[in-house]
Amino acid sequence: MTNKLKQINNTLQDLELELSRTKRKREDLEEVDTFGYTTRNKCDNLFAEIAHFWKGDTATRFLNNSYEDTAFKINKLQRDAYQQIEHLAEEERKIKTTINTTEDLYYQEKKRLLEEDN
Repeated sequence: MTNKLKQINNTLQDLELELSRTKRKREDLEEVDTFGYTTRNKCDNLFAEIAHFWKGDTATRFLNNSYEDTAFKINKLQRDAYQQIEHLAEEERKIKTTINTTEDLYYQEKKRLLEEDN
């Protein structure tokens, strides 16, 4: 194997490793997004239960403010996670394209070397 083929092969390995890392990060963020939905549902249920037992204007204002604050934070967490998921998905596409191009270069170089040997 020539130096050029080794270099292309090493590049491919690096790209595949980077693709794997990026995919893992995206999957972790998808779990964060799912956790946000689960947490929001639990909060909805908790505030509904508290409101059922805790009556009065002060309690209602407190519960509404607490609920809005909690919902805002969960929404922000999910929005940030989703933006990062989109960014990582784009990175995955770019890496896959680069892998395909690099594989083509590898096979072209290999073919060229075989033709030279013949």
